[in-house]
Amino acid sequence: MIPERMIKLIRIGLLPPKPFACTSDNNIISVSGGLDPTHFRNVTAAIYDTLERQGNSSLTLSFVDLERVPVRAMLPIVAQIIKYKNLGYKVALIEPNSENIKKLFRNSNWSHLIDDNYPVARRRNKSHLPAEIFTSPLEQHHLVNELMEKIIGGVENIDREHFSALEWAINEITDNVLVHSNSSCGGLVQLTAKSRVKKIEFVVADTGIGIAKSLKHNSNAYTSDTDALSNSILQGVTRDKSIGQGNGLYGSYQIAALSGGYFGIYANNASLYLKSGNKMIKREDIPYSGSVVVAELNYAEPIRLSEALRFGEQGFSPYDYVDVMMDKNEEGFIYIHVKDEVSSVGSRTAGEPLRIKIANLLKLQSDSRIILDFSGTRIISSSFADEVIAKNVVHFGFSEFMERVKITNVEDITRSIIDKSVNQRMISLNQ
Repeated sequence: MIPERMIKLIRIGLLPPKPFACTSDNNIISVSGGLDPTHFRNVTAAIYDTLERQGNSSLTLSFVDLERVPVRAMLPIVAQIIKYKNLGYKVALIEPNSENIKKLFRNSNWSHLIDDNYPVARRRNKSHLPAEIFTSPLEQHHLVNELMEKIIGGVENIDREHFSALEWAINEITDNVLVHSNSSCGGLVQLTAKSRVKKIEFVVADTGIGIAKSLKHNSNAYTSDTDALSNSILQGVTRDKSIGQGNGLYGSYQIAALSGGYFGIYANNASLYLKSGNKMIKREDIPYSGSVVVAELNYAEPIRLSEALRFGEQGFSPYDYVDVMMDKNEEGFIYIHVKDEVSSVGSRTAGEPLRIKIANLLKLQSDSRIILDFSGTRIISSSFADEVIAKNVVHFGFSEFMERVKITNVEDITRSIIDKSVNQRMISLNQ
Protein backbone atom coordinates (compact mmCIF):
# COMPACT_ATOMS: atom_id res chain seq x y z
CA MET A 1 0.00 0.00 0.00
CA ILE A 2 1.27 3.47 -0.91
CA PRO A 3 1.75 5.77 2.10
CA GLU A 4 -0.84 8.56 2.26
CA ARG A 5 1.98 11.11 2.48
CA MET A 6 3.17 10.02 -0.97
CA ILE A 7 -0.39 10.14 -2.36
CA LYS A 8 -0.68 13.76 -1.19
CA LEU A 9 2.61 14.65 -2.88
CA ILE A 10 1.39 12.97 -6.08
CA ARG A 11 -1.91 14.88 -5.92
CA ILE A 12 -0.22 18.28 -5.71
CA GLY A 13 2.31 17.40 -8.39
CA LEU A 14 5.45 17.14 -6.25
CA LEU A 15 5.84 13.44 -6.89
CA PRO A 16 4.96 11.56 -10.08
CA PRO A 17 2.62 8.56 -9.81
CA LYS A 18 3.58 5.13 -11.03
CA PRO A 19 2.92 4.61 -14.75
CA PHE A 20 -0.69 3.95 -15.71
CA ALA A 21 -1.65 0.31 -16.21
CA CYS A 22 -4.93 -1.37 -17.15
CA THR A 23 -4.99 -5.16 -17.10
CA SER A 24 -7.75 -7.73 -17.55
CA ASP A 25 -8.02 -11.21 -16.06
CA ASN A 26 -11.23 -13.00 -17.02
CA ASN A 27 -13.88 -10.50 -15.92
CA ILE A 28 -11.67 -8.48 -13.55
CA ILE A 29 -10.24 -5.17 -14.80
CA SER A 30 -7.47 -3.66 -12.68
CA VAL A 31 -6.46 0.01 -13.04
CA SER A 32 -3.33 1.31 -11.31
CA GLY A 33 -0.86 4.19 -11.27
CA GLY A 34 -1.85 7.62 -12.56
CA LEU A 35 -5.10 7.62 -14.54
CA ASP A 36 -5.08 10.74 -16.74
CA PRO A 37 -7.42 11.88 -19.56
CA THR A 38 -5.06 10.26 -22.06
CA HIS A 39 -5.75 6.86 -20.44
CA PHE A 40 -9.50 6.57 -19.85
CA ARG A 41 -10.07 5.14 -23.34
CA ASN A 42 -7.94 2.13 -22.38
CA VAL A 43 -10.30 1.45 -19.48
CA THR A 44 -13.53 1.91 -21.46
CA ALA A 45 -12.11 -0.35 -24.20
CA ALA A 46 -11.33 -3.02 -21.59
CA ILE A 47 -14.90 -2.75 -20.28
CA TYR A 48 -16.28 -3.19 -23.82
CA ASP A 49 -13.99 -6.15 -24.47
CA THR A 50 -14.89 -7.88 -21.19
CA LEU A 51 -18.65 -7.52 -21.55
CA GLU A 52 -19.36 -7.49 -25.27
CA ARG A 53 -16.52 -9.35 -26.96
CA GLN A 54 -15.97 -11.97 -24.26
CA GLY A 55 -19.68 -12.27 -23.52
CA ASN A 56 -19.44 -11.88 -19.74
CA SER A 57 -22.59 -10.83 -17.90
CA SER A 58 -20.63 -9.17 -15.09
CA LEU A 59 -17.30 -7.53 -14.34
CA THR A 60 -15.28 -6.29 -11.40
CA LEU A 61 -13.44 -2.98 -11.58
CA SER A 62 -10.45 -2.83 -9.24
CA PHE A 63 -8.79 0.51 -8.46
CA VAL A 64 -6.81 -0.87 -5.53
CA ASP A 65 -3.47 0.58 -6.66
CA LEU A 66 -4.76 3.79 -8.21
CA GLU A 67 -2.54 6.77 -7.26
CA ARG A 68 -4.11 9.71 -9.11
CA VAL A 69 -7.30 10.44 -11.04
CA PRO A 70 -8.85 13.78 -12.09
CA VAL A 71 -12.60 14.11 -12.68
CA ARG A 72 -12.11 14.56 -16.43
CA ALA A 73 -10.49 11.10 -16.62
CA MET A 74 -12.93 9.25 -14.36
CA LEU A 75 -16.32 10.56 -15.43
CA PRO A 76 -16.32 8.94 -18.90
CA ILE A 77 -15.53 5.59 -17.27
CA VAL A 78 -18.43 6.01 -14.85
CA ALA A 79 -20.74 6.99 -17.72
CA GLN A 80 -19.91 3.78 -19.62
CA ILE A 81 -20.55 1.69 -16.51
CA ILE A 82 -23.97 3.31 -16.08
CA LYS A 83 -24.80 2.43 -19.69
CA TYR A 84 -23.92 -1.23 -19.18
CA LYS A 85 -25.73 -1.44 -15.85
CA ASN A 86 -28.86 -0.09 -17.57
CA LEU A 87 -28.50 -2.89 -20.12
CA GLY A 88 -28.56 -5.47 -17.30
CA TYR A 89 -24.86 -6.16 -16.74
CA LYS A 90 -23.63 -6.57 -13.16
CA VAL A 91 -20.68 -4.45 -12.03
CA ALA A 92 -18.74 -4.67 -8.78
CA LEU A 93 -16.19 -2.16 -7.53
CA ILE A 94 -13.05 -2.60 -5.46
CA GLU A 95 -12.15 0.84 -4.14
CA PRO A 96 -8.61 2.29 -4.00
CA ASN A 97 -6.44 1.40 -1.02
CA SER A 98 -5.44 5.02 -0.60
CA GLU A 99 -7.78 6.68 1.91
CA ASN A 100 -7.53 10.00 0.08
CA ILE A 101 -8.50 8.55 -3.29
CA LYS A 102 -11.13 6.34 -1.69
CA LYS A 103 -12.62 9.49 -0.17
CA LEU A 104 -12.59 11.09 -3.63
CA PHE A 105 -14.48 8.09 -5.04
CA ARG A 106 -17.08 8.31 -2.26
CA ASN A 107 -17.47 12.12 -2.26
CA SER A 108 -17.70 12.25 -6.07
CA ASN A 109 -20.42 9.56 -6.03
CA TRP A 110 -18.30 7.40 -8.36
CA SER A 111 -18.39 4.45 -5.97
CA HIS A 112 -22.19 4.43 -5.79
CA LEU A 113 -22.73 4.98 -9.52
CA ILE A 114 -20.40 2.08 -10.33
CA ASP A 115 -21.60 -0.28 -7.60
CA ASP A 116 -24.98 0.18 -5.87
CA ASN A 117 -23.62 -1.46 -2.72
CA TYR A 118 -21.76 1.77 -1.90
CA PRO A 119 -23.69 4.67 -0.36
CA VAL A 120 -24.87 7.74 -2.25
CA ALA A 121 -22.48 10.66 -1.79
CA ARG A 122 -23.52 13.29 0.73
CA ARG A 123 -23.64 16.87 -0.56
CA ARG A 124 -22.04 18.72 2.32
CA ASN A 125 -18.93 19.91 0.53
CA LYS A 126 -19.39 23.62 -0.05
CA SER A 127 -17.53 23.79 -3.37
CA HIS A 128 -18.04 20.39 -4.94
CA LEU A 129 -21.11 18.77 -6.46
CA PRO A 130 -20.77 15.00 -6.89
CA ALA A 131 -21.45 13.31 -10.20
CA GLU A 132 -25.14 13.21 -11.03
CA ILE A 133 -27.22 11.79 -13.88
CA PHE A 134 -29.74 13.83 -15.86
CA THR A 135 -32.10 12.29 -18.40
CA SER A 136 -34.74 14.95 -19.06
CA PRO A 137 -35.04 18.75 -19.44
CA LEU A 138 -36.64 18.96 -15.98
CA GLU A 139 -33.77 17.04 -14.34
CA GLN A 140 -31.28 19.19 -16.25
CA HIS A 141 -32.99 22.40 -15.07
CA HIS A 142 -32.97 21.33 -11.41
CA LEU A 143 -29.38 20.14 -11.67
CA VAL A 144 -28.09 23.39 -13.19
CA ASN A 145 -29.88 25.37 -10.47
CA GLU A 146 -28.28 23.14 -7.86
CA LEU A 147 -24.86 23.72 -9.41
CA MET A 148 -25.35 27.48 -9.33
CA GLU A 149 -26.52 27.34 -5.71
CA LYS A 150 -23.31 25.48 -4.95
CA ILE A 151 -21.29 28.27 -6.58
CA ILE A 152 -23.16 31.04 -4.77
CA GLY A 153 -22.68 29.34 -1.41
CA GLY A 154 -19.19 27.95 -1.92
CA VAL A 155 -17.07 30.24 -4.06
CA GLU A 156 -15.95 33.57 -2.67
CA ASN A 157 -15.23 36.67 -4.74
CA ILE A 158 -16.69 35.46 -8.02
CA ASP A 159 -18.06 38.30 -10.13
CA ARG A 160 -21.26 38.43 -12.16
CA GLU A 161 -19.57 37.98 -15.53
CA HIS A 162 -17.91 34.73 -14.47
CA PHE A 163 -21.04 33.50 -12.71
CA SER A 164 -23.25 34.13 -15.75
CA ALA A 165 -20.66 32.65 -18.11
CA LEU A 166 -20.43 29.46 -16.07
CA GLU A 167 -24.19 29.03 -15.85
CA TRP A 168 -24.61 29.65 -19.59
CA ALA A 169 -21.93 27.10 -20.50
CA ILE A 170 -23.30 24.39 -18.17
CA ASN A 171 -26.80 24.92 -19.57
CA GLU A 172 -25.59 24.69 -23.15
CA ILE A 173 -23.39 21.61 -22.78
CA THR A 174 -25.93 19.63 -20.75
CA ASP A 175 -28.67 20.59 -23.19
CA ASN A 176 -26.51 19.33 -26.07
CA VAL A 177 -26.55 15.89 -24.45
CA LEU A 178 -30.35 15.77 -24.39
CA VAL A 179 -30.82 17.23 -27.88
CA HIS A 180 -27.97 15.79 -29.94
CA SER A 181 -26.27 12.80 -28.29
CA ASN A 182 -28.94 10.06 -28.57
CA SER A 183 -27.59 8.77 -25.27
CA SER A 184 -29.85 6.06 -23.87
CA CYS A 185 -28.94 6.91 -20.27
CA GLY A 186 -28.79 10.71 -20.49
CA GLY A 187 -25.72 12.53 -19.29
CA LEU A 188 -23.47 12.76 -16.28
CA VAL A 189 -22.17 16.04 -14.85
CA GLN A 190 -19.77 16.94 -12.05
CA LEU A 191 -18.55 20.32 -10.83
CA THR A 192 -15.46 21.18 -8.80
CA ALA A 193 -14.41 24.60 -7.49
CA LYS A 194 -10.66 24.97 -6.97
CA SER A 195 -10.64 28.01 -4.68
CA ARG A 196 -6.88 28.13 -4.15
CA VAL A 197 -6.22 28.74 -7.83
CA LYS A 198 -9.58 30.46 -8.51
CA LYS A 199 -10.80 27.97 -11.07
CA ILE A 200 -14.11 26.17 -11.52
CA GLU A 201 -14.33 23.04 -13.65
CA PHE A 202 -17.34 21.13 -14.87
CA VAL A 203 -17.27 17.87 -16.79
CA VAL A 204 -20.18 16.46 -18.81
CA ALA A 205 -20.07 12.91 -20.17
CA ASP A 206 -22.51 10.86 -22.20
CA THR A 207 -22.57 7.51 -23.99
CA GLY A 208 -24.36 8.55 -27.17
CA ILE A 209 -23.14 8.68 -30.76
CA GLY A 210 -20.39 11.22 -30.05
CA ILE A 211 -19.95 14.80 -31.24
CA ALA A 212 -17.69 13.88 -34.15
CA LYS A 213 -20.02 11.18 -35.45
CA SER A 214 -23.05 13.42 -34.96
CA LEU A 215 -21.57 16.19 -37.12
CA LYS A 216 -20.22 13.80 -39.76
CA HIS A 217 -23.58 12.05 -40.05
CA ASN A 218 -25.26 15.26 -41.20
CA SER A 219 -22.51 16.73 -43.36
CA ASN A 220 -20.15 15.46 -46.01
CA ALA A 221 -17.81 18.36 -45.29
CA TYR A 222 -16.00 16.54 -42.48
CA THR A 223 -13.62 13.85 -43.63
CA SER A 224 -12.44 12.65 -40.22
CA ASP A 225 -13.27 12.78 -36.50
CA THR A 226 -10.47 15.29 -35.92
CA ASP A 227 -11.87 17.50 -38.67
CA ALA A 228 -15.37 17.32 -37.18
CA LEU A 229 -14.12 18.09 -33.66
CA SER A 230 -12.03 21.00 -34.91
CA ASN A 231 -15.11 22.53 -36.54
CA SER A 232 -17.41 21.81 -33.58
CA ILE A 233 -16.06 24.84 -31.69
CA LEU A 234 -16.72 27.23 -34.57
CA GLN A 235 -19.70 29.55 -34.42
CA GLY A 236 -22.87 28.20 -36.01
CA VAL A 237 -21.70 24.59 -36.43
CA THR A 238 -24.43 22.09 -35.50
CA ARG A 239 -25.73 18.78 -36.76
CA ASP A 240 -29.18 20.22 -37.46
CA LYS A 241 -29.96 23.94 -37.85
CA SER A 242 -33.67 23.25 -37.35
CA ILE A 243 -33.12 22.30 -33.68
CA GLY A 244 -29.98 24.22 -32.71
CA GLN A 245 -27.89 27.24 -33.62
CA GLY A 246 -24.47 25.69 -32.98
CA ASN A 247 -23.39 28.18 -30.32
CA GLY A 248 -22.98 25.95 -27.26
CA LEU A 249 -19.52 24.50 -27.85
CA TYR A 250 -18.35 27.69 -29.53
CA GLY A 251 -19.43 29.90 -26.62
CA SER A 252 -18.10 27.53 -23.96
CA TYR A 253 -14.77 27.31 -25.75
CA GLN A 254 -14.59 31.13 -25.96
CA ILE A 255 -15.40 31.49 -22.24
CA ALA A 256 -12.63 29.08 -21.27
CA ALA A 257 -10.17 30.66 -23.71
CA LEU A 258 -10.81 34.28 -22.69
CA SER A 259 -10.53 33.44 -18.99
CA GLY A 260 -7.29 31.50 -19.45
CA GLY A 261 -8.94 28.21 -18.48
CA TYR A 262 -8.89 24.69 -19.89
CA PHE A 263 -11.28 23.27 -22.47
CA GLY A 264 -11.42 19.75 -23.83
CA ILE A 265 -13.61 17.51 -25.97
CA TYR A 266 -13.07 13.76 -26.13
CA ALA A 267 -15.32 12.00 -28.64
CA ASN A 268 -15.16 9.01 -30.98
CA ASN A 269 -11.60 8.79 -32.40
CA ALA A 270 -10.50 12.33 -31.60
CA SER A 271 -9.58 14.68 -28.78
CA LEU A 272 -9.40 18.47 -28.71
CA TYR A 273 -7.60 20.40 -25.97
CA LEU A 274 -7.16 24.06 -25.14
CA LYS A 275 -4.47 24.50 -22.51
CA SER A 276 -2.43 27.61 -21.71
CA GLY A 277 -3.88 29.27 -24.79
CA ASN A 278 -2.74 26.51 -27.15
CA LYS A 279 -5.26 24.41 -29.07
CA MET A 280 -4.34 20.82 -29.91
CA ILE A 281 -6.30 18.23 -31.88
CA LYS A 282 -5.32 14.60 -31.82
CA ARG A 283 -6.51 11.45 -33.54
CA GLU A 284 -7.12 8.65 -31.05
CA ASP A 285 -6.54 5.00 -31.93
CA ILE A 286 -9.00 3.84 -29.28
CA PRO A 287 -12.54 5.16 -29.84
CA TYR A 288 -14.80 6.50 -27.11
CA SER A 289 -18.48 5.73 -27.65
CA GLY A 290 -19.91 9.06 -26.61
CA SER A 291 -18.65 12.52 -25.76
CA VAL A 292 -16.88 14.18 -22.85
CA VAL A 293 -16.72 17.97 -22.55
CA VAL A 294 -14.47 19.62 -19.98
CA ALA A 295 -14.69 23.36 -19.34
CA GLU A 296 -12.58 25.20 -16.78
CA LEU A 297 -13.24 28.84 -15.94
CA ASN A 298 -10.43 30.89 -14.45
CA TYR A 299 -12.29 33.49 -12.38
CA ALA A 300 -9.09 35.23 -11.31
CA GLU A 301 -8.92 36.80 -14.76
CA PRO A 302 -11.58 39.34 -15.80
CA ILE A 303 -13.69 38.56 -18.86
CA ARG A 304 -16.34 40.41 -20.80
CA LEU A 305 -19.17 37.97 -21.25
CA SER A 306 -20.60 39.92 -24.19
CA GLU A 307 -17.29 39.36 -26.01
CA ALA A 308 -17.16 35.64 -25.24
CA LEU A 309 -20.77 35.22 -26.36
CA ARG A 310 -20.55 37.34 -29.49
CA PHE A 311 -22.92 35.64 -31.91
CA GLY A 312 -22.85 37.54 -35.17
CA GLU A 313 -22.30 41.26 -34.72
CA GLN A 314 -23.77 41.74 -31.26
CA GLY A 315 -22.72 40.46 -27.87
CA PHE A 316 -25.14 38.49 -25.72
CA SER A 317 -25.73 38.77 -21.96
CA PRO A 318 -27.79 35.82 -20.66
CA TYR A 319 -30.57 35.93 -18.09
CA ASP A 320 -29.06 34.01 -15.18
CA TYR A 321 -29.88 32.37 -11.87
CA VAL A 322 -29.47 35.60 -9.90
CA ASP A 323 -32.01 37.29 -12.18
CA VAL A 324 -34.43 34.44 -11.47
CA MET A 325 -33.94 34.83 -7.72
CA MET A 326 -34.54 38.58 -7.98
CA ASP A 327 -37.75 38.08 -9.98
CA LYS A 328 -39.30 35.66 -7.49
CA ASN A 329 -40.35 38.47 -5.14
CA GLU A 330 -42.43 41.35 -6.43
CA GLU A 331 -40.73 43.75 -4.00
CA GLY A 332 -37.30 42.84 -5.33
CA PHE A 333 -36.11 40.93 -2.26
CA ILE A 334 -34.22 37.65 -2.44
CA TYR A 335 -35.75 35.42 0.23
CA ILE A 336 -33.43 33.20 2.30
CA HIS A 337 -34.90 30.88 4.95
CA VAL A 338 -31.97 30.16 7.26
CA LYS A 339 -33.35 26.80 8.42
CA ASP A 340 -33.41 25.51 4.83
CA GLU A 341 -29.88 26.70 4.04
CA VAL A 342 -27.74 25.19 6.79
CA SER A 343 -27.26 21.84 8.50
CA SER A 344 -27.24 23.55 11.91
CA VAL A 345 -27.02 27.00 13.48
CA GLY A 346 -24.57 25.90 16.11
CA SER A 347 -21.15 26.36 14.54
CA ARG A 348 -19.02 28.66 12.40
CA THR A 349 -18.39 25.88 9.89
CA ALA A 350 -22.14 25.38 9.34
CA GLY A 351 -22.59 29.10 8.76
CA GLU A 352 -19.77 29.63 6.27
CA PRO A 353 -21.70 28.66 3.09
CA LEU A 354 -24.55 30.98 4.09
CA ARG A 355 -22.12 33.84 4.77
CA ILE A 356 -20.60 33.33 1.29
CA LYS A 357 -24.05 33.13 -0.33
CA ILE A 358 -25.21 36.39 1.24
CA ALA A 359 -21.97 38.14 0.25
CA ASN A 360 -22.16 36.84 -3.32
CA LEU A 361 -25.79 37.84 -3.78
CA LEU A 362 -25.05 41.36 -2.55
CA LYS A 363 -22.01 41.58 -4.81
CA LEU A 364 -23.40 39.91 -7.95
CA GLN A 365 -26.35 42.32 -8.16
CA SER A 366 -25.61 45.86 -6.95
CA ASP A 367 -29.25 46.67 -6.16
CA SER A 368 -30.15 43.30 -4.60
CA ARG A 369 -31.87 43.16 -1.24
CA ILE A 370 -32.23 40.11 0.97
CA ILE A 371 -34.80 38.92 3.50
CA LEU A 372 -33.02 36.66 6.00
CA ASP A 373 -35.77 34.68 7.71
CA PHE A 374 -34.86 33.00 11.02
CA SER A 375 -38.26 31.39 11.61
CA GLY A 376 -37.94 27.87 12.97
CA THR A 377 -34.57 28.55 14.64
CA ARG A 378 -34.95 29.24 18.34
CA ILE A 379 -31.33 29.98 19.22
CA ILE A 380 -28.07 30.28 17.32
CA SER A 381 -24.47 30.10 18.50
CA SER A 382 -22.30 33.19 18.78
CA SER A 383 -19.85 31.73 16.28
CA PHE A 384 -22.68 31.18 13.75
CA ALA A 385 -23.91 34.76 14.22
CA ASP A 386 -20.38 36.09 13.82
CA GLU A 387 -19.76 34.07 10.66
CA VAL A 388 -23.05 34.79 8.88
CA ILE A 389 -23.94 38.30 10.05
CA ALA A 390 -21.03 40.08 11.69
CA LYS A 391 -18.42 39.27 9.04
CA ASN A 392 -20.74 40.52 6.30
CA VAL A 393 -21.53 43.68 8.28
CA VAL A 394 -17.82 44.45 8.45
CA HIS A 395 -17.25 43.55 4.80
CA PHE A 396 -20.06 45.71 3.37
CA GLY A 397 -20.21 48.32 6.10
CA PHE A 398 -22.91 48.62 8.76
CA SER A 399 -25.11 51.09 6.88
CA GLU A 400 -25.08 49.25 3.54
CA PHE A 401 -25.68 45.85 5.13
CA MET A 402 -28.59 47.05 7.25
CA GLU A 403 -30.11 48.80 4.24
CA ARG A 404 -29.89 45.78 1.96
CA VAL A 405 -30.46 42.87 4.39
CA LYS A 406 -33.68 42.60 6.36
CA ILE A 407 -33.50 40.12 9.26
CA THR A 408 -36.94 38.78 10.17
CA ASN A 409 -38.68 36.36 12.56
CA VAL A 410 -35.85 36.46 15.09
CA GLU A 411 -36.28 35.30 18.70
CA ASP A 412 -35.22 37.89 21.29
CA ILE A 413 -32.29 35.79 22.47
CA THR A 414 -31.10 35.26 18.88
CA ARG A 415 -31.36 39.00 18.25
CA SER A 416 -29.20 39.62 21.32
CA ILE A 417 -26.58 37.12 20.13
CA ILE A 418 -26.49 38.77 16.67
CA ASP A 419 -26.19 42.27 18.14
CA LYS A 420 -23.39 41.20 20.47
CA SER A 421 -21.47 39.49 17.65
CA VAL A 422 -21.75 42.55 15.41
CA ASN A 423 -20.66 44.88 18.23
CA GLN A 424 -17.62 42.73 18.99
CA ARG A 425 -16.64 42.68 15.30
CA MET A 426 -17.00 46.44 14.96
CA ILE A 427 -15.00 47.07 18.16
CA SER A 428 -12.19 44.76 17.05
CA LEU A 429 -12.17 46.47 13.67
CA ASN A 430 -11.66 49.89 15.26
CA GLN A 431 -8.93 48.81 17.67
